[in-house]
Amino acid sequence: MRKIFILFSFVVLSITAFNQIDPLLSPYYQNGPYSVVMDSDMTATPNDLLFFRPSNSTGGPFPTILFQPGANGTGTSYINKHSYDIYWQHLASYGFVVIIINNTSGGPNSTLFTQTHDYIKTKVANSSNWMHSYVDLSRFIVAGHSNGGMNATDIIINRPNEIQAIIYMASYPNPGIFGLGAQNVGSYNGKVMLMCGSEDNTSAPLVGSTNDVASNAFQNRFTAASCKTWVLFNGIGHGGFGNYNNPDQPVGSIGREPATASIRHYICSFLLSQFYANGVAYANFTQPLLKPTSVGEFQTTCSQLAEINATNINAVASIYPMPASSYAIVKFNQNFSGVCHIYNVLGQEISTFKLNDENEHWIDFSNLNKGQYILEYIDDKGLVSFVKLIKI
Repeated sequence: MRKIFILFSFVVLSITAFNQIDPLLSPYYQNGPYSVVMDSDMTATPNDLLFFRPSNSTGGPFPTILFQPGANGTGTSYINKHSYDIYWQHLASYGFVVIIINNTSGGPNSTLFTQTHDYIKTKVANSSNWMHSYVDLSRFIVAGHSNGGMNATDIIINRPNEIQAIIYMASYPNPGIFGLGAQNVGSYNGKVMLMCGSEDNTSAPLVGSTNDVASNAFQNRFTAASCKTWVLFNGIGHGGFGNYNNPDQPVGSIGREPATASIRHYICSFLLSQFYANGVAYANFTQPLLKPTSVGEFQTTCSQLAEINATNINAVASIYPMPASSYAIVKFNQNFSGVCHIYNVLGQEISTFKLNDENEHWIDFSNLNKGQYILEYIDDKGLVSFVKLIKI
């Protein structure tokens, strides 16, 4: 099958500083195009589960995230399965299924994620269960806050070929004590993102220092991962990665809304670029001018998921002449209703037009500089259908 390579083919090795936007101006602070359904299964094994999913399966099966909350201290109940809705219910609105394990117990649990994964696979195999048409097991991601991230690490070690990515929220692989009992993630070659806050004194008291265990995991422990990202947020504490009121785990001096916006920015841009080949999301993920001002450090080795099926694109539209000079014609092979947006490589919108059942549109490039541009088509069901390279 012939494949087309879209806009970003380079690898960003390190980007620091030059942050430009107020976190509240991030495009991912707002909800995405899908309305979201919340559901639960109180009979799931080994723990009951909370689900967020798009309101219908059109566009599915969807990339799926399995998440565990952080742990409550002895005798406390600050954290529950809804303490992270501000991130995961929000992500579901961008076309993801999110499954949250209702387990806030402390300490390691090496079978929690694998047992839940087995449960999910059983449901997906059942054609009468909603997961059958919603959950994409080939785009399966795990994530965890604090203790949850360490437990999520077990499944990427035990089932590395079944887990395509892991997201650590104020967490990292267990470094052990003097190396003893450390989780060995050196052979995992999936995608990795570690996010921490500069004011986190709970899980990472050395965050931001030369001895920071989370940064060390990015630099030295995920040696086989070709796509790995490290984000350090200034002014965010351990509680910024959830929404609960533990006085020992504050949100941080940045405040609740900027913390929420900052973390949403990277969860969404990372996952949309890597699992939907979304060029605009990749620009928001990597370009210094589009970074929230809350970012203190940022490094990534991730390129955009650059290969997409050309057959699917050509079934929708063609663009010519290419390269263009003063204009290009977008010709849709069928009548489609939706909206097209043109972006430059910084993710800034240049123009937009509605299709309204037209099958052809002329794009005027006469006032634009030579370079590369992105055409993004959002269909009438509300999700990006394709992103294609335009050269002039």
